[in-house]
Amino acid sequence: MKNDDGNVDNVFEKIKKERQERVNKLMKPMSKRNLDEQRLKKVKTIRNEIREDAKNFQRERINATQFKSDYNNSYEKIYDEKFKDIDFDQLIEEQEMEYESNENNDEILKRYEEEAELRDFEEDEELLDMIQGLELQENDKKCD
Repeated sequence: MKNDDGNVDNVFEKIKKERQERVNKLMKPMSKRNLDEQRLKKVKTIRNEIREDAKNFQRERINATQFKSDYNNSYEKIYDEKFKDIDFDQLIEEQEMEYESNENNDEILKRYEEEAELRDFEEDEELLDMIQGLELQENDKKCD
């Protein structure tokens, strides 16, 4: 059954070859070709898993940076709302002036304490003089 151009023989050979391959697949499932296909499937699934993991990691990283920037922006807005009318330079100057006045107050307190100690010392001396005067009077009375 040959035709002039040989197309019929080629068609029959292709069909025969395809049937033989199907039979080989069914009869020999562990053949080298089937094993290669199984390996390729595993490799593809692993590659797909790796790609998916990489995409998920990238999404998580993007979400984390977005969350961080949103968090910082919200606190910056709160900060701006609370402190927009405050002049920090003026506050610093006021604190410095208060500190200097406290230093002056400390000096005044030291002087007052020194004066109080001097008064106490003078009062103690006067008391001692009075006691000695009384003792002399008593001694004079005893001698009489």
